[in-house]
Amino acid sequence: MRPAGSTGQSAPVYDHRCSHCAKRLDIQVEELRQGAQEHCPLYSLFLACFDWAVPALVEDAQVKEITIYLKLGVMSSMVIDTKVAHNSIILELFQLLDGRSGLGQQAAMANRAAPCHDGITSTLATATLLPGSTSSPSTSSTISSWLAVCRESHAECESTATPLPEGIRFLEIRDDTLLLELGAHPESYVCLSHCWGSGKDIVKTRQASLQHHLEAGIAIEKLPKSFQDAVQICRNLRVKHLWIDSLCIIQDSEEDWRWQAALMADIYEGSVLTIAAAHAGDPTQGCFNTTSPPCVGRLLPGYPGVHVRLQPALWASRQWPLLGRAWIFQER
Repeated sequence: MRPAGSTGQSAPVYDHRCSHCAKRLDIQVEELRQGAQEHCPLYSLFLACFDWAVPALVEDAQVKEITIYLKLGVMSSMVIDTKVAHNSIILELFQLLDGRSGLGQQAAMANRAAPCHDGITSTLATATLLPGSTSSPSTSSTISSWLAVCRESHAECESTATPLPEGIRFLEIRDDTLLLELGAHPESYVCLSHCWGSGKDIVKTRQASLQHHLEAGIAIEKLPKSFQDAVQICRNLRVKHLWIDSLCIIQDSEEDWRWQAALMADIYEGSVLTIAAAHAGDPTQGCFNTTSPPCVGRLLPGYPGVHVRLQPALWASRQWPLLGRAWIFQER
């Protein structure tokens, strides 16, 4: 077996000594099944992954051959290229960070029966198993831990932000309102990147409503779902200020728009993070999303401690409308 991308003769990644593992991994489907039946641990592992994540792959009579690439020396990722469909399916094997790993008694017996598999599962990557919903407490906890690492370890993040001039407005998050503040200098704030859609569902600050937004604020319950979700994310992360373009820029003031639009890249750069409502075509659709179970990762049946997940397909602008906007390059 050659490493992924290898073209010349090279030493195998693992010391495979059985007739199946010794071959380059351009595998006939029948050969894959035969190897598994003859207790090749590597082929058995592949087949278990396919049967769990993409069973149609090895059941489809049109699929005759599968090419498998492994990361160099690490059995943490497999790329399965179906020759018929001309697409790639990426399966990732991993163990949890709490130390539960290994293939258990079943694989240990296979190890003794077929020593050719040495090292195949001993270097599995470790990962955290998230629940598959971006609205979950676990997701908020993970983001908080990332922010803590950034604050403690990334000095360049603090030093590269451009100081903002006077006059930038921010939204202070209160119990049931967002209070528009002029001249505030929040220690930290969050920005929202979103699609306006038709614009009819966008709550805006206009010259006529500016004073009301500054004095009484904007009722959170009257905001569209994406805005309300952004408020919830800020609360989960204990950030008290939010910046949303439609509320912080006076929308019917050409002078205010021209001035603040020129500063928008600096505003996003200075935020502690940017919330991207990537899958929402308009603000009524919200910021949160769920992931299909195979992409989240589940225990691989028959292999205690080993998890497998299907990597999502590449993003397409029709599925993620925000990614189709050139404007978002300055919002990252």
